[in-house]
Amino acid sequence: MKRFLIALVLAASISGIAVARDFPRVEIYGGYSAQRLGITDENLDSITSGMEEDFELICPGCESSVSSSRFLKKGFEGAFAVNVTSYFGLVFDVRYGFDDIVTGSVTNNDDTDVNATIKYTDLSVMGGPRFAIRTGSVTPFVHALVGMDRGKVSYELTGTSTESGEEENDGIGVAVGGGFDVNLGDTVALRLGQVDYYLTRHNEEFLKNIAFSGGIVFRFGWVY
Repeated sequence: MKRFLIALVLAASISGIAVARDFPRVEIYGGYSAQRLGITDENLDSITSGMEEDFELICPGCESSVSSSRFLKKGFEGAFAVNVTSYFGLVFDVRYGFDDIVTGSVTNNDDTDVNATIKYTDLSVMGGPRFAIRTGSVTPFVHALVGMDRGKVSYELTGTSTESGEEENDGIGVAVGGGFDVNLGDTVALRLGQVDYYLTRHNEEFLKNIAFSGGIVFRFGWVY
C-alpha cells in the first residue's frame, strides 16, 4: 500500500510538470493598433496657431476652423514570438500608425474652400523579452521592447493651389506593457487587450505615448 501511494504521488508530480511545460514554440500576432501621442499642449497649440496664421495670410479677415487630435486611430501591429519556456520568450514587433493631428479650412471671398491637413505617421521595429503565465483559458503577459522608431510629419494644403511637404526622422522607441490572450484552442487565441507605455525619442525630444492593440494570435509547434 505504501509503495502504491508513493507511486501515485510521483505520477501526479510528473503529470503536473508535463502540463506546466505545455506551451507553443512560436506565436504570430496581428491586429489593430491605436496610439495616443505624448505631444505637449504647448507644441500642439503652436501647430494649431501656425495653421490659423497661414489661413489669415491666405484670406485676411476670413473665418477659419482648425481642430486637433492626439490620437492615431489608424494602425496595425504584428509580432513574432519564439518561446524558450512556458513563461519566457523573445518577441519581434512591428507597428505602423497614422492619422491627422491638425485639420483646418477657410473659405475665400470667392467662396473657394481651402483645406489644410497635418498628418503624423509612426513606424517602429522593436524586440525584447516577454513573460507569460499560461493558466489555461487566459494567458496574461508582460513585455519590454526596444528598437527603432521612425516619425514623419506631413503637410498638405488644397484649394486655390496645392502645396505639400514632409519631415522624417529616425529615433529610438521603447515599449513597456502587457496584455492578455483568451485561448480559443491550441492554435488560436484572441488578444482582447494590450496596453503599452510607448516612449519615443526624436531630435533629442521625448514623446511619452500610450499604445493600444487587439487582434488574433496563431500558435505553432507545441512543446510537451
